[in-house]
Amino acid sequence: MDTRDARLAALLGLLQPEEPQAPKGEPVHRSVRGHWDVLDFGDTVTWACRCGRSKPITLSAKDSSKVFLPLDGIHACEVCRAELQEASCKSERLLAWLNMYRAVLDRRTCLEFPEDGGLYKGPNDERYSRTRRFIFTQFWRKPVDTEHCVRSVCSNAKCINPYHLCLTSKDTKLPSSARKTVETLIQQKISNSTIKQLLREKLSIELSVRSIQRIKRDITKSKSCVS
Repeated sequence: MDTRDARLAALLGLLQPEEPQAPKGEPVHRSVRGHWDVLDFGDTVTWACRCGRSKPITLSAKDSSKVFLPLDGIHACEVCRAELQEASCKSERLLAWLNMYRAVLDRRTCLEFPEDGGLYKGPNDERYSRTRRFIFTQFWRKPVDTEHCVRSVCSNAKCINPYHLCLTSKDTKLPSSARKTVETLIQQKISNSTIKQLLREKLSIELSVRSIQRIKRDITKSKSCVS
């Protein structure tokens, strides 16, 4: 059994499939099977894992109709399957699941992890962290200091979509570096709404317009004291 046949047997349950023609034109139908995007071109059908990390599989329409997905419930490519199967703890399973869905996360919709929350520890972490903090650091690949906590900007208490997560100060006092950034933007006469947007996009920090106005008043008071 050659490499292609072995791959099709393991992933799609096919034995001795036909050699398909290359797909032509645009697909006439699209569907999703497990984590596969299935593109039907008429005579041929392409199966592409939604993670985008493996080579798509092209089948004849006849063979595609015979696909039998694995009974273990992991209906995805060999990369996703290996990560999920080799995960030995819940942190590794969550990270494998996140990598599986990374390429298809929708900024507009919530995402709920299909397990209970709790504490997780990344491969390079010294301590455990809560689910949202773990997701934030692993997805955006940047640390979260102790002055910040991670919260969701949507109203869904169970949402862990990385695009819905932001950093916020644990208390009303901003970290000194972030406060300096706000003060600089205020001095440049940037509007409050723009400052709020820049903080969210550049520093992933959620700060209310009221807090920005408070910092602006503090600056005015300090100037009055100096004068």
